[in-house]
Amino acid sequence: MIALMAMLMRAWLDWHLSSQAATCHMSRANFARVFRQVAGTTPAALLQQLRMAQAAQWLRQDGRPVAEIGEQAGYQSEAAFNRVFKRHFGVGPGKYRRMATLKAGAPPAPAA
Repeated sequence: MIALMAMLMRAWLDWHLSSQAATCHMSRANFARVFRQVAGTTPAALLQQLRMAQAAQWLRQDGRPVAEIGEQAGYQSEAAFNRVFKRHFGVGPGKYRRMATLKAGAPPAPAA
């Protein structure tokens, strides 16, 4: 699916359901239904998973400020990034980074 590949390659972009549907020459409702069948999740949920995975990798690998990583991951404010990151991983990005630094092993699993 074209939209799925585009999201995988450019998760940081400001994706909208209407533009994704138009790219695939579908209505929004039909696109959302087909996307869920193909990907097993909604476009918004997949986008959030991709962004969180990339942000977590950056937090583990480099020393850029959290705000910069959040912006690069596609969030318009540090507060929004912190809120989503904490909901996803169960800890804020700063604590996640400290834990990853202390524990060179596996990062915390996403919160259920």
